[in-house]
Amino acid sequence: MLFAAQPRVLATTFYWVSAPTAVGDVTAGVLRVAEADTNTVIVGGSASEAPQRLVYDDNDQFVIGSANATMAAFEAELAKEDTGAANMVGATGYNPTDPSAVARFTLTVNA
Repeated sequence: MLFAAQPRVLATTFYWVSAPTAVGDVTAGVLRVAEADTNTVIVGGSASEAPQRLVYDDNDQFVIGSANATMAAFEAELAKEDTGAANMVGATGYNPTDPSAVARFTLTVNA
């Protein structure tokens, strides 16, 4: 799957991503793309591994730093301008095939 990130400069970055296939925890990774319209975040990735595509919904739980948050607050924090500080997103209890399962998404904001 291909996702495009459109930074605030006149360039586009493309990421080939994979989706987790097993139920469980997704290790926190660098936030690459956040798309509130599709409730999607692209996280992680390295020279040898593709970034992960995670989908969330209003049935999930959200944490910013160490504080519980609403989905709206989570999305508002994701939408803030990237400072280059490598914010991280991870998920616990993530089930890529069952949207009724409750996952816990944690956003770590690095100043």
